[in-house]
Amino acid sequence: MPRNDQISRIYGVLRLLENHPRGLTVREIHGRLNEVYPCSERTFRRDLDAIEQAGFPVVREPQPEIEERGGDLIQLKAQMRVAKTLSLSPGELFSLYLARGVLKPLNGTVFYEDLEKVFQKIATLMQGREVEHLQELEQEVSFEPSPRWGLGVDPEVLDTLRAGCANRQWLDVVYAPAGKKAKKRRIGPSFLYFAKGSLYLVGEDSLSGEHRTFSVSRVKSAGLSTRAYDKKPITPEEYFRHSFGVFRSAEARTIQVRFKPEVASYIRERRWHESQQLTPLPDGGLEL
Repeated sequence: MPRNDQISRIYGVLRLLENHPRGLTVREIHGRLNEVYPCSERTFRRDLDAIEQAGFPVVREPQPEIEERGGDLIQLKAQMRVAKTLSLSPGELFSLYLARGVLKPLNGTVFYEDLEKVFQKIATLMQGREVEHLQELEQEVSFEPSPRWGLGVDPEVLDTLRAGCANRQWLDVVYAPAGKKAKKRRIGPSFLYFAKGSLYLVGEDSLSGEHRTFSVSRVKSAGLSTRAYDKKPITPEEYFRHSFGVFRSAEARTIQVRFKPEVASYIRERRWHESQQLTPLPDGGLEL
């Protein structure tokens, strides 16, 4: 199988074992993930071998009394040693702090919960001047509140959407547009896209034959179709080339905006769109 298929499947196995700390048998893992990653039990056994060889703390416990469930119980230890020591320079610590602030729009999602655990583990390894510097940064640098997800994303739905993009398979979803009833849709997935505190799926709508942007938080359920999506996937650069963020129109147009001298310097300081051209005006203003 293609390498990205195995990576996507291994990620699914790890997430499943993390959510079932008491353990699952290979047969149970196969039963829960086969719809998303259609393959044999033997393939999942090879995936578990690969996970162990990569250093993940997998525990196999023979359970004769649960033979009808599929043999050995597979568990994933809660802790995994990454390194014995950690040393960060002030510049590296500052970059880490900035990254944490940029990712705050993910607060309230499964992603941010995992990120917070990572930062907490790093903080426990810090000592002396590193801790003092981090405390200083919290006083010196703040972040503008960003839009946050008001609705959670189901981890299983997200895993299915990722698998559809990786395995190039049509997705059967139940989707609820804003203010409308949920309906079944079939989507040919291209990629997932994070913007402005939200996660989107870009793919071909089977009804219209056009690529559209679907908010992942509005996907109520998702399953992989047995039908392969064999069309050439569209890239983010191509899809959003003429748009501002995730907003697109049917036709690209050239827009000219003239700014007064009072705000010309502000406009000049930023790049608003890849296609932009700036022209100084006689009165000190600016045309974008």
